Amino acid sequence: MLQTANFRADAIRRDAQLRAEQDANAERAALLDSMTDGFFALDHHWRFTYVNQVALKYTSRTREQLLGRYIWDEFP
Repeated sequence: MLQTANFRADAIRRDAQLRAEQDANAERAALLDSMTDGFFALDHHWRFTYVNQVALKYTSRTREQLLGRYIWDEFP
């Protein structure tokens, strides 16, 4: 019973941590979308991981067209 209780407590902690991370990501996205400047983020392979609304307006693209794609392929 003790082992089951520990597994359950670990699962609850993991769920709480996941929800906290999701909330933090949503807050960051809201902050970046409220900016008046275009902003995008790239990973270490030069792929788009985030693009705010202003940058989308400047590039005339959608998020789906940019996220996960290489910046050099999209803007040679």
